[in-house]
Amino acid sequence: MPSPAQRVVRARQRDRANSLPGFDRDFPPQPHEWGIDKLMLSVSGAWRTQLADGREYFRQRLTDPSAPFRWLNRVIEQQGAITVQTVRPLPLTIGRIAVRASRCMTQNGRVTVDIVANPTRTLAALLVRLGGGADFRIRIFRMEAFDFFASPSAEQSLPPSLDGGDNYLPEHPGAREALGPDPFSTFMPIYLAHLRELVARIVAEHAFEMRVEGSEQIFSSDDGSIRLDWGEAKVPQIETYFERFHRHAQAAVRTAGSAVIDGDTNVIVRLHDARSVVPYVERSGDRFAVAVSINVGLDNRHDLVVYAKTERRIRFEVRRSRRGRYDSVPETERVATRNAIDERLLRIMLDVERHDAERLVRWRDLFEAFDEPDTPGIGDLAALITAISSASGSGEVFRLILNRIVVDGGISAGTDARVPNEVLARLVRVGVLERARIRTRRPNSQLDRYRLTGMYRSLHQQLIAALRIEPEPEPAPASLE
Repeated sequence: MPSPAQRVVRARQRDRANSLPGFDRDFPPQPHEWGIDKLMLSVSGAWRTQLADGREYFRQRLTDPSAPFRWLNRVIEQQGAITVQTVRPLPLTIGRIAVRASRCMTQNGRVTVDIVANPTRTLAALLVRLGGGADFRIRIFRMEAFDFFASPSAEQSLPPSLDGGDNYLPEHPGAREALGPDPFSTFMPIYLAHLRELVARIVAEHAFEMRVEGSEQIFSSDDGSIRLDWGEAKVPQIETYFERFHRHAQAAVRTAGSAVIDGDTNVIVRLHDARSVVPYVERSGDRFAVAVSINVGLDNRHDLVVYAKTERRIRFEVRRSRRGRYDSVPETERVATRNAIDERLLRIMLDVERHDAERLVRWRDLFEAFDEPDTPGIGDLAALITAISSASGSGEVFRLILNRIVVDGGISAGTDARVPNEVLARLVRVGVLERARIRTRRPNSQLDRYRLTGMYRSLHQQLIAALRIEPEPEPAPASLE
């Protein structure tokens, strides 16, 4: 058993700017905290024309003569399909829009609009450009689409995050001050309305052509019509996240990365690029350096990604990169009134995805990996060796387990027939090993993974740090004088 140690009492992490909740292992994510980062939408419909064919119909539509800047590439025609995409880099806070019309050698066909967007990036740009305020919601609602999605000037831009992005919300003005306690529930209906307006700037020859009927966005003129059904829009990919303030975000993620990779069988730890850092994971020495991200596969559709977004904020992100679960999920109360055209999309993004993100992760167990443990002592090392020796039953088993734990920080059941499962069970009972449970459900194909418990895990990390081999300093270049 661990030797008695004086409890180190640490104050809860608190953000003086009050823009983020402070990190606390006993404070799981709340429904209103979840934001939306990268988002992919696919909207389909039909087109029809009275002209000779679709090529003539779309000739004047898929261009940008009235835009304040060039934002569309040239139209591409291939095997009867016509496609236009936005330029790269796009001078807007949206990623990409692509419009594709099929069967254009006839007088009717299908049309699909694929959109890569980032609501967080757009909201951040609006906050730094407009400065928040009580009338923020009304001001962004009344904006014209190009102004709504405009990028901030270099002077207004947020400092780049540790991964080089600008997709994080500023401390001042705060999103909750501008939009209420659930900012994205208020923001997303406005965002989608402007997104449809941006699509209209591509497919409508004249502004007066567009109208909305039920869940359809309709563009009609004497030449023909295009109908996009937003009620059946798909969300192929979405990243849902929340953030917590931490005074030492990078160090906390490094420590958690070590704990998670020791205790899980399906996890990737990546290092962000940096000039002075080797971008791979070492199993000895000071293992993780600078800002690391933790990627845990949750199921066949979702990944959990945790990383230090800035020096003082940790982002917990659940990414879905495959088809979503669009079945019925109880709706939560919304601050903003939902437009009928967006009812389904908003339910997917704000109800289904939040619900899945919350249920797929054992958040308190994950947060435990970010805790700063009490300082272990030499008595803990003696207790660790004694406990392994007592549970092993033979010198060979003792050697195998001790070697695996010292090198790897944990052990997987069933990988070595010489280590009986009952020995691992005894080590769990005496408090040396624990099952690391981050997912709410473990796939049957994965092995049971055991890692050192909190005190012993901290001891293991300190031993490795103490025994690391420092590189020899490079000799100074010889003087030319």
